[in-house]
Amino acid sequence: MKKQKYKKVLTLQGIKNVPPKIGDKIVHYEPYFDRESKGKVVEILSAQFIYETKDGQTRHCLFKEDWNLTH
Repeated sequence: MKKQKYKKVLTLQGIKNVPPKIGDKIVHYEPYFDRESKGKVVEILSAQFIYETKDGQTRHCLFKEDWNLTH
């Protein structure tokens, strides 16, 4: 399967990903915690989004952090 990608947007901080939409499935890479979390986006905030994992945990991810869409 092809990996779905978002358009890149030029901002004052550089090139960033366009934020996900509610209901999108994402994978969030957290190297400092030595984990990668998969979940479904449930809320969009001004600089971050909230997602829920399969086991019911609620986590947040900044738009500038390392994350991608998944299937």
